[in-house]
Amino acid sequence: ANVADNCVVMAGTVVGKNAVLGSNSISPEGTYLPAGNVWFGSNGCTPTCLEQGTGGNEIQYGSLDEDAANGIPMHASRTPTQLQMVGDDSTIRPFGKAFYLGMAQGYRVWSLTEIVAFTIFNRVGQIIFHLLPILGAIEFGAVLLYTDHPLKDMYRNSIFGSIDGYNYEQAENFNVDKFLWFERDFDNQGHHHTFGQVYLAVFSCFLVTHFIRVVLWLVIEISAKWFYMGRRQPGRYNYDTCSYSQRWELYQLTAKIRKLNRLNLLQFLMGTPYMNWYFRMNGGNIGKDCCLYPAGADPFMPEPDLVTLGDRTVVDCASIVAHLNTRGNFELVPITVEQDCTLRTRSRIQQGVHMETGSMILEKSLAMTGEVIDERTVWQGGPATMWFRYPDADVLAYQPPTTTGLFGREKRNTKSSIEVHKGSMEDGVTIFTYSSNPVS
Repeated sequence: ANVADNCVVMAGTVVGKNAVLGSNSISPEGTYLPAGNVWFGSNGCTPTCLEQGTGGNEIQYGSLDEDAANGIPMHASRTPTQLQMVGDDSTIRPFGKAFYLGMAQGYRVWSLTEIVAFTIFNRVGQIIFHLLPILGAIEFGAVLLYTDHPLKDMYRNSIFGSIDGYNYEQAENFNVDKFLWFERDFDNQGHHHTFGQVYLAVFSCFLVTHFIRVVLWLVIEISAKWFYMGRRQPGRYNYDTCSYSQRWELYQLTAKIRKLNRLNLLQFLMGTPYMNWYFRMNGGNIGKDCCLYPAGADPFMPEPDLVTLGDRTVVDCASIVAHLNTRGNFELVPITVEQDCTLRTRSRIQQGVHMETGSMILEKSLAMTGEVIDERTVWQGGPATMWFRYPDADVLAYQPPTTTGLFGREKRNTKSSIEVHKGSMEDGVTIFTYSSNPVS
């Protein structure tokens, strides 16, 4: 069985053999998901059955409707002890074939020992990487405070001057060490710097070392992406026939270098043009004036090189996922989002989705695989369905009327309003019309 990400599974739920509960789905209290079935979404707090399975050799019972008619709770006669709890040939997946049975084709699967060793090495390296900025700031702060290097003239004397009549030029080196090519005198004939002076020196150096860390993070992560993954191409990449999934896991371990405790460095770029640059460097086709993840993301788009975003697209805390993994069958399909589109908070679009110009997906909605979101429409739900359509008028590109100003230049009247009028129904969808009214 497979329960995907962002699902809500209520008490008493029983998931049958080889059953699948897709992303962003809900399983109400006492629900039984029969063997081999694929369930998805939340329609009236109930998932939708996309595919009916054969059930295999699992013990079968009457339908849910029959149980309800007989007054039997959906889970009353289906406790886990009555279901198959041991795998067989029908439950083995491509990962199991490659990792446990050694049946991978065309590449070598890493052993558990190699994976553990790489993970430990990776984590230790990342811890050291994030410790170096503060350690470097302390060491270089001591250089600024205690060295006889020319840095003294540029920093120490210019900021602190001669403190308490102490003459740095005439100091004897009673307690000297060497850091890189700098000699530092920590004795200073009994003189000690104040807390403020030490703090300012260390903080100044930390600004430099932290900037170096950010640059190195970008270099390491982007280099790892192109080294491990290259440019992704659409297709099927099962674990037992292609090394893609293994390389992706290695890349994700390396990409954790961006994490800073509960934060990660990408969160400092949210909603800025730098976020667009980051995804472009990872192969994404990002248009002009896009606003990406101003309120965060879970996750940030994992396959940017398969995503095309048009100009002025806004992606809030939403998911753009170009892969689908159903029963171990891993497939990549490009996603296209045209200009002036919006993905609201906790919305999600899956592989193959095409959002046309000016379309919008509302909060906690999910566009299914291969869905085409018509232009100037608003969709909601899981699975998402069209809620209403904007009129044919160019409302999205509306600008206030212009008047002639001083020296004959056009002056735009910014004091205008838009009135919204509810119109007729078209194919069951409410049509809204708009009119602009300049305000004098």
